[in-house]
Amino acid sequence: MSTVPQLRAALVAMLGTVPGIGHVHDRERYVRDATALKALYVDAGQLRGWWVRRVETERRAINMARNRTVHTWQIRGYMALDDAGASEIAFDALIERIAQAYDADPTLGGLVQEAPLAADSLRGIQVADVGPVMFSGVLSHSAVLQLKTWSYS
Repeated sequence: MSTVPQLRAALVAMLGTVPGIGHVHDRERYVRDATALKALYVDAGQLRGWWVRRVETERRAINMARNRTVHTWQIRGYMALDDAGASEIAFDALIERIAQAYDADPTLGGLVQEAPLAADSLRGIQVADVGPVMFSGVLSHSAVLQLKTWSYS
């Protein structure tokens, strides 16, 4: 069974393969100074960055000899809003590239199993929320994505 640090690193690495994603952090970064915070998220002159957090773990015995662990991950991203440049369209496209990157390797290099098949089961990256926010003093697009990873021991 994979450890939380292994899974976090695999998610960060997967996100890092997405063209135009910006900076990807393995945790939410906290800096008191707005300028320093911006520096963590500015890429090629534009505020554009993401972070990964485990938000839930569910462990269940599925029989006498086997357990299932399901981690729920939150992937949060920001991109500076540019109305003239249609940044909302670009941000939506970026979210879809993230989903495609995960779909290309849903086992994260063999660390997890694919989600069980069922008529109503969620699979892959889920978009939980998208909308404008102020981030480090910059009007930005924000997305909250969720992903469940499955492993057995």
